[in-house]
Amino acid sequence: MRFKSYVREEGKCIRFWLHQHTLSFHHLSVLLGQLSESTGQYDWLLSEHDNLLHDRDRVVHEVEELCQRRGQMHSVLVTSTYSEFSSSELESATENFSSSLKIGEGGFACVQSDRTVGEQTRGARRVR
Repeated sequence: MRFKSYVREEGKCIRFWLHQHTLSFHHLSVLLGQLSESTGQYDWLLSEHDNLLHDRDRVVHEVEELCQRRGQMHSVLVTSTYSEFSSSELESATENFSSSLKIGEGGFACVQSDRTVGEQTRGARRVR
């Protein structure tokens, strides 16, 4: 009896061990599948990250170029639009701010035509 009891107990242990390891192998297989899927997702995210960094660097470079161009254009506009003259030069150019040369008037200033300019029309603003 003792031998039969031992064999029966060993059989239970072996079956239990096989059952546990079968579950473990199945669980391991599931985990390996998840790991493979996660690795694929990680690779995709890494690729997207690299693409986004590349796009960001390109856009930053474009913005820097646009800011530089805007600064150059602003400098040209300010230089070509506004000029500083002495009061005697302005009086001479506007014939002492003659009303016959007035081209506009606002609440704060009169705008006079400038006679000294050849082809271009310029105006001088005299603030009240």
